[in-house]
Amino acid sequence: MASSSSPDPGLITLLEHAGEDAIIEFREKASLPLLVARPTAESKCEKKAQRVAAGLIEITRQLWVNTVIPITEPYENWLISPDPDQITAYYEPYLDSDVNQMSMSAIIKDAGTGGSCKNPTKVAFLGDIPCQKIAQDCDDMFTCTEVEDDLWQRVKHHEYDFSEFRKMHKRLQGLNREESRSPFAIAAACYAQYCEELKLLLEERYIHYICTVPSEDGDGDVEIIVTMKPRLAKLIHDACSTLHDTTYKWIWGKHNEWEVVIWMKHANAVLGLGDAVMQLNDPAISGFNIREAADIVINILKTCSIHFKRNIQPLALVVSQVDYDKISSVLDITMSEKLNEWHHFCSNHPEKKVHNWYNNNVVHKWYLPSLVGFLSKIPPHDWQTIMGDTNLNESLHPATNHFTDKLDIADENGLSVQVHNTKQEWNSNNVTHANAQMKKNHQKNAAQTALSNISAQIKTLEAEKKQLKKTENVHE
Repeated sequence: MASSSSPDPGLITLLEHAGEDAIIEFREKASLPLLVARPTAESKCEKKAQRVAAGLIEITRQLWVNTVIPITEPYENWLISPDPDQITAYYEPYLDSDVNQMSMSAIIKDAGTGGSCKNPTKVAFLGDIPCQKIAQDCDDMFTCTEVEDDLWQRVKHHEYDFSEFRKMHKRLQGLNREESRSPFAIAAACYAQYCEELKLLLEERYIHYICTVPSEDGDGDVEIIVTMKPRLAKLIHDACSTLHDTTYKWIWGKHNEWEVVIWMKHANAVLGLGDAVMQLNDPAISGFNIREAADIVINILKTCSIHFKRNIQPLALVVSQVDYDKISSVLDITMSEKLNEWHHFCSNHPEKKVHNWYNNNVVHKWYLPSLVGFLSKIPPHDWQTIMGDTNLNESLHPATNHFTDKLDIADENGLSVQVHNTKQEWNSNNVTHANAQMKKNHQKNAAQTALSNISAQIKTLEAEKKQLKKTENVHE
């Protein structure tokens, strides 16, 4: 196990710079999850004496490192030494109930052994989290975006270290200068592609705009690259609103990446239903003289209560159970006074997520009437007879598809399908047969008991008859 000069590590996170072909692997090592970077072509292991002389630290028999750094919180980025011969291990000390650091053997014993690809080893002191395997290319630097949150439940949350990001960005610019003679390789590649797309029709282009403007602080220029699928570009002027996500970033370098989401009215499923119904509606027959899609669906729409509860389930994590029950009680409201209390409760709740959920839903005037019976224009009797959820449809649909597939296979093979020969039918028939057999046994036992009683009565009468004859003979 570990030598006397090395600490007893708990969870070991190992990052090793191994050149452009390095691969980072999260694997099982002595029943402990390791995050290891290995070169694709590993050199032969040096002898133990040579490693000790070189100042290496033994973690296990197969794992030697140059530096061991204890950590108490996960890092946003794990720096890799530019020296390919330098290996750094980050570890979190694992303590027992007496706040004493446990030995490596004790940790391995607690973690358990064994496991396979289908049934991976579960690490006990990490809450039975299965050991996983992931691969990630490593090119001089590595931003740790694959950290499992569950691995760090007992440590404080990390903060962004922007200074380290700036260092990595500068290093990346240096690599771009060497490879493409430009520190802005992404912008150069986009501009080259943009020049090619200028030959296409406007409705076929993906890169729509590239420009460079002076920055407000006077420190260089700002490059703007606008990309959009042609089909979405046609809809941008008809969008009722757009959402701009400034945290979305998948590219290296100094460029920020913003994701834009378009919200279209006609893409709304409920309002689309209203538009379709309005085209089919004849006011002389239906009595609905309505011109707004949101108004006509109030007469026909009932929202699934189970999906509603799933939608508000995240609120249970940020509010008390009493408040959560109050929010979900909207389904059972039958009076305007109670509804006004519910509106006041949600709109004045101190939790921001409750406000966001409330404002996002009440803005649609069809939503609450589809949940609350007395607000809906569906006749009360019809509202009560309509199921409150869609479980029946959702459960029957895959079952019907499954049986349809069987029918297709039967047609291809020329074999008829016995519809009453499924496992469910077998179980049902077995239960019916068992009940019938039990009933038959009860009837048989009852008849046998009655017969036994009659036989006993006959014997009693015969004995009394003999006794009477003996009495008559004595009197004679």
